[in-house]
Amino acid sequence: MSQPVETITFANGLTGEIFHDPDVERPYAHNEAVRIVILSRRYEDPARGRCGTTPEQLAEWTVANVDAWWAVPLFAYEHGGVVYRPADNNPFHCPFDSGRAGSIALRRDRFPANDAQLRLEAELVASTFSAWANGECYRFTLTDANGEELDTGWGIIGYDAAIAALTEAAALCADQSAPSPPPPQEREPEQGCLFG
Repeated sequence: MSQPVETITFANGLTGEIFHDPDVERPYAHNEAVRIVILSRRYEDPARGRCGTTPEQLAEWTVANVDAWWAVPLFAYEHGGVVYRPADNNPFHCPFDSGRAGSIALRRDRFPANDAQLRLEAELVASTFSAWANGECYRFTLTDANGEELDTGWGIIGYDAAIAALTEAAALCADQSAPSPPPPQEREPEQGCLFG
């Protein structure tokens, strides 16, 4: 079994451990409203060629589908790891380790209508895809003071997301293990005159 990346002891006696998860599926793999296009011989194209397999085909697809899809160029910076970022021009300062990698396309009928909001969505997609591509994928276990497993989670992309999921699970388990308040006592009706 692998060693935890992080161990957290919560105030309520619960212990959480975060591990790397090597089996996390590519983000947006089943989301038909998001297409991540990577035009590189070294990487698999998540869009599986549906938007073209060359820069020219991708440009033609973008123009032909402008009413249905909002698209933005996707740039990559590779130096030990890879960072993807959507932008109109290369946002990275190193011309040797960065360049156009493809595009991110979002279905207009599934996302906010204005370009600023679409750009924010594309940045979130690129950030999540970058974390996944760099192996920032996690799972967690949550145990009580006796070592009994109370909850697990897996397929989490991003370290901060793993911490948040574990913390939420610990709070839910703490709420469920808290003693329930006693039920209300039934009272006998008072004897006496009801109307005076």
